[in-house]
Amino acid sequence: MQIEAAMEQFAQHSQLRGVGPRTLGEYRKRLARWVKWRAGGEQIEDVSLTELREFFSYLSERTPYAGAAQRTAQTGRRLSASYILTIYQTMRIFWYWCEGEGLLTPEQITFFRKRRVPSPRVEEQIRPTYDDQVFAALLDACEQPRDRAVLLLLAESGARVAELCSVEWENTDFERRESKIRGKGGRWRWLFWGEQAAAALAGYLATAEHTSGPLIRSEQGGGITTNCVRLIFRRLADRAGVELPAGAPVHALRHTFAHKVLDAGIDGLHLSQLLGHTTLRMTLRYTREHPSRLRDIHGRIFKP
Repeated sequence: MQIEAAMEQFAQHSQLRGVGPRTLGEYRKRLARWVKWRAGGEQIEDVSLTELREFFSYLSERTPYAGAAQRTAQTGRRLSASYILTIYQTMRIFWYWCEGEGLLTPEQITFFRKRRVPSPRVEEQIRPTYDDQVFAALLDACEQPRDRAVLLLLAESGARVAELCSVEWENTDFERRESKIRGKGGRWRWLFWGEQAAAALAGYLATAEHTSGPLIRSEQGGGITTNCVRLIFRRLADRAGVELPAGAPVHALRHTFAHKVLDAGIDGLHLSQLLGHTTLRMTLRYTREHPSRLRDIHGRIFKP
């Protein structure tokens, strides 16, 4: 089968499995990097182990772009190790699907099954969080009720930014302070928030002109986007004269939420559900970054 035909069938299969449109778009984008880089045969059976190893070596050593021809590069910022890992994971999922469809030779099956194409190594980073003073400064800088509602909803729900953007009026219970949303992977889950966020949301909705559809709107009237939320944070930081956490400043609020949950004595299983994780392994990333609970446990064992 031709590679691009296989990719299209893989996308259709993923959609039937319930993979969300954002994730599906990322699948297509990552696989397209490989297809536009490669040269040679167009059939799945033409893909060699050497080719796959060279592709990931190319990604890690050079500066590829989606339109680059094979073995060419442009100067500039390299792809991050974590993003290269997402490409590897997507190609592995695609390869497993090809195996299930009987498209691979016995040797090709071993490429990812036997780790003959090594997984990119990503060093675990300590994710930054917000201290109370910086977050309070951002709140004080809010001149629009919408911006205040966005900050407090993210802080009190632990939502991913894309999840906040997906909150719909019809799926929200304002009295119970909860909303049913489609989270990562297109799975339904619940968001909850506290009294401060509820008050900010009520203040925003009192000025809004809509009573259906996306709960939080952009200035143009459509649903707020992830880029819009990031711009809100940067604008507020400039106005408040504070620095946002490095890396992913909006996502840092999710880590801050996780740390507060742990400080309140909530166990990892319940934190996992509040964060919308499908496995405890994902939640462990948040607990590893927050040593205070381990310090307290250690202190109870080795009392002075």
